Amino acid sequence: MLAGSVILFFMPSYVGYIESLTHASPSQLGLIAGCETWAIAMASLLSPVWSQYLSIRLGALIGALVCLLGNLSALMVTDITLLLAIRIPTGFFEGVLYALSFKVLGRTDNPVRAMGVASTALVIVGTSGLWLAPRIGIALNVNGSIAILALLCVTLLPLVWTAQSHEDATFTAPTDRDSARPWVGLVGQTLWFGGPGAVWAFATPIATQQGLSPATIADALALGAACGVVGPLFCGWFGDRAGKVPLILISTVGMLGATIFFVNPRLPFSIGTDLVALNIFWNVGSVYMFALICVGDTSGRASLLVPASHALGFAVGPMAAGFLADRYGYGVMPSFLAGISLIAFVVLVPLWISSRTTALRAAPATEHIG
Repeated sequence: MLAGSVILFFMPSYVGYIESLTHASPSQLGLIAGCETWAIAMASLLSPVWSQYLSIRLGALIGALVCLLGNLSALMVTDITLLLAIRIPTGFFEGVLYALSFKVLGRTDNPVRAMGVASTALVIVGTSGLWLAPRIGIALNVNGSIAILALLCVTLLPLVWTAQSHEDATFTAPTDRDSARPWVGLVGQTLWFGGPGAVWAFATPIATQQGLSPATIADALALGAACGVVGPLFCGWFGDRAGKVPLILISTVGMLGATIFFVNPRLPFSIGTDLVALNIFWNVGSVYMFALICVGDTSGRASLLVPASHALGFAVGPMAAGFLADRYGYGVMPSFLAGISLIAFVVLVPLWISSRTTALRAAPATEHIG
């Protein structure tokens, strides 16, 4: 999971270093961030195909080797076009590793605990990497984020090589027929995720434009990512007392407020406070969005595509926002987040109405739904 998904944590530092090295435009930066994330998403979407031919061990070995070569190659490249050509296949095999990690976690005796441990490790490595990446970059004159990714691949290779080898069972498509509700939910989630995904991807260029030092920005990014774990902890404590959609709406408004303060340095609150709020509200909304998708997903097919939906949102958001920022500047970010979130809610309205209708027929009147 770490080698496959930690690039999403590193995206602000990764994009920021590329900007400082190449002076790329916002649209070029969005293209770099978006294309790699698109490749991760495509690997997840195609997992039912390639998983028929690759065991977990073989797939992880190939994925780790390709990612290692891709990351090492990217350390030596400064041309945007060549970097893009390297990062797209690297991103695909990052997606392979990401998909395989969910398969491994699902086969453990206690998948919930395994996912908790993996998520905790991801937060620790992600936040530590955000803090270390610019410092490694200054010390070694390389892209610190890519250097850490290469190190993770080196660490993964012996673990995979010594792991017990066993072939995967052939993928069998579920026979029960899902309603359209979870698939509508996936579309809405993809759009919704694109808003905060764009703000996060451009966090370093936005902060740099405000005159902040790389070390200050790295500290703020690490703080925001680390404190974001408060979101899932809150969801576990609060549960579904207020219903899913109201909490998604509240989290969206919270993200919008954090973004407004973030892109306007004249307003109160520090960049660290803004990014903490953004990540907490983002994680809260993500949990309840996933719960909304699960309503009616009887086969689990839609739930398996949630990581791909996240990746697609992270691809669409920076690419679209980058083109807007070229014309209007980074001050357009709050408007972009509000606009794409509004479209997402329009898409989700049928799902919300359907889930409420179904739950009202089956649940007591006092139970919160939707």
